[in-house]
Amino acid sequence: MNTGVVAEGDRSAFGFIAREQVGSSPSLNQGSNFPAQIRGVVTGVAKELSRGLGKVPIVPEMLDASPAGDRARLNIGKHLETFKEEFASIGIQLGARYDGSPIIVSDGSTPPPDDPSTYQPTACPGGRAPHLFFLDHSSLFDHLATGFTLLHLHGEHDTSVMEEAAEARRIPFKTLRVELPEGRELYACDLALIRPDQHVAWPGDRLPENCDALLARVTGW
Repeated sequence: MNTGVVAEGDRSAFGFIAREQVGSSPSLNQGSNFPAQIRGVVTGVAKELSRGLGKVPIVPEMLDASPAGDRARLNIGKHLETFKEEFASIGIQLGARYDGSPIIVSDGSTPPPDDPSTYQPTACPGGRAPHLFFLDHSSLFDHLATGFTLLHLHGEHDTSVMEEAAEARRIPFKTLRVELPEGRELYACDLALIRPDQHVAWPGDRLPENCDALLARVTGW
C-alpha cells in the first residue's frame, strides 16, 4: 500500500508517457528510464515498511479455529493497528525523490534528509515541486500543465526560447509566471521546470544555453 501511495505520481507520469508515445507526440522516451527512476523510491519504501512487518507476531496457531487461534489473530490485529502512522508517513508520501535518475538534471544542491515522518519542501531536482497558494487562493498545482511546466518565479527571462524548443519537439508545455516573492524564496531559483508528475526536473537562475538539449535530457529523447 505504501508503494501504491508514493507511486501515485509515477502512475500519472507513466500514463502521460504512454499517451504521448501512442498518440501524436513521439517526443518522450521516459518510459525506458522508468525502472531506473523509481527503483530508489520503491527500495526506500520497502525498507521502511519491512522494519514494522518484521515485528508482526506470526505464530502457527494463527490459522487454527481454536481459542489459541483467536488470541493469535487478535494479537496480530492489535500489532497491525500500530501501522496507521507508518502508512500515513508524510515523508514517504510527499518526500519521494528520484535522485540519480537519468532524466533529472542535478544542480549540485543537497537533498533534504530522508525522514519518513517529515516532508521538507525543496526545489532540489528530483523532489516534489514545493506547493504554494496564489492570491486568489488557487493552488499552484491547479495551474500546472498536463505536460511540462516552466515556473517563472523571478526576474526577466525570455522563456519563449524554451517554449519554441518544446513546440519543435511536440512536447506539451506551458510557462507559468508566479508573481509572488514567496515563490522565489521557496524555490530559491528564478526558473524551475516541473515534470508531469509534479517533480522538479531542473531549476536555475537563467535559461540553459541549449534549451533543446535540456528538454532532450528530461524527456529521455
